[in-house]
Amino acid sequence: VDLATRRLLGCEALLRWDHPRFGAVPTPDFVRIAERTGLIWELGAWVLETATRQVADWRRRLGVPLVVSVNVSPRQLLHPLLGEVID
Repeated sequence: VDLATRRLLGCEALLRWDHPRFGAVPTPDFVRIAERTGLIWELGAWVLETATRQVADWRRRLGVPLVVSVNVSPRQLLHPLLGEVID
């Protein structure tokens, strides 16, 4: 938020997992599980796609140049297709 104008400038994409049996699973726990099982790439790609689609929709509807921040794991940073997914 721009404190001078009180306008929204951007947001951060946050992923949560509400397990039906165990309740809210802490983010570091399920990220660690995704990394160990090799699912971090698919999970991360889904988060990037979902977050960018959402911010694009907000940009169209609100008419403001919002940005979105997305955390990525070190394994995602090393993936050769990361640039394509972001693009």
